[in-house]
Amino acid sequence: SSGINAEWPLRPGNQASLTDNAGKLQCLRNVQELLINKDPVLLDNMLLEIMQFHRDSSADVRKFVLGFIEEVCRKDMLLLPKCIDTIVTLLSDPNLRVERRVIQVITALYRDMLLWQVPQRKIPQDMTEAWVHLSHLKGFILEALDAENEGIRTHAIKFIEVLVLCQSLHPNPPEDGSEVCINLIPPDHVTLDSSSLKAEGGVAFQSLVNFTTTQTITPMNLMTSIGSLTNVAKQRPNYLGPVVQVFESLHANLPPTLSKSQVSSVRKQLKLHATNLFKIPSPFTARLAGLLSDLGATSSEIERIRPKITTESTKRLSDDGDLEKRKSTDCDSALIPLL
Repeated sequence: SSGINAEWPLRPGNQASLTDNAGKLQCLRNVQELLINKDPVLLDNMLLEIMQFHRDSSADVRKFVLGFIEEVCRKDMLLLPKCIDTIVTLLSDPNLRVERRVIQVITALYRDMLLWQVPQRKIPQDMTEAWVHLSHLKGFILEALDAENEGIRTHAIKFIEVLVLCQSLHPNPPEDGSEVCINLIPPDHVTLDSSSLKAEGGVAFQSLVNFTTTQTITPMNLMTSIGSLTNVAKQRPNYLGPVVQVFESLHANLPPTLSKSQVSSVRKQLKLHATNLFKIPSPFTARLAGLLSDLGATSSEIERIRPKITTESTKRLSDDGDLEKRKSTDCDSALIPLL
């Protein structure tokens, strides 16, 4: 293609632009536009040439490579095996901005790879190996909750949120394949073991609970964790009880390292997210009403947003109540020591 010949960074005529990071990035962006949106048939052949830039001295160029990988794999997941080694290498990049970007890309690709696998009955060997690599990377990110850098920990929290949502039971699994959940994985799937994934999701949720209730957590990480736990509870009712318990514990026992203004900010966030959960008909309405009252909500404010009980929500309340009485394998609140 004449477009590729004109814009391709490794062509002799374009060598001068490679000495300038801004020019290099613009050239690479032009190539990305050509390969993904104009000449996608060339993508498979040209991919490895773009991958070479993951060794570039510029952190911005290495971040570009990661963004390119994310776009490429979303367009054609079968290209992931050609990209996985680069992802593995960049996860240990010395630049924190690059490392944070890697976690973001893995978060997106982990969900998309699961989504791709669910309907497959036969999976190529290279895709199976790529999934093994991606699953291995998952372990590194789960351990990143203990990382020294606050930003790395923040991205690890968001990854765990996605993992828990993907690896848990959905109350009403979508039929259009737009979401991943344990319900949609056939028991005889060729690569995915729903029981193991479900158990791993429960362990990941527990690790986020433990992290959220540590006395040394930073305000930013705490805010992020509260938001992620709320997102999980809103979409996966089995986790609502434990999340309410976390909120109650935080209200009673915020980290002593927080300043007065930070305590005020966290309580505002707790009130906001508790309000969102209160609006959902559940067996925990009374506890959430009590928590909101403790956080400063008036009786009239609480009554104004109290969920209306319909026939459908009554049935769900009954189902959730039964589920709460059973030892749910998805998440057992008795396993969550908060204090």
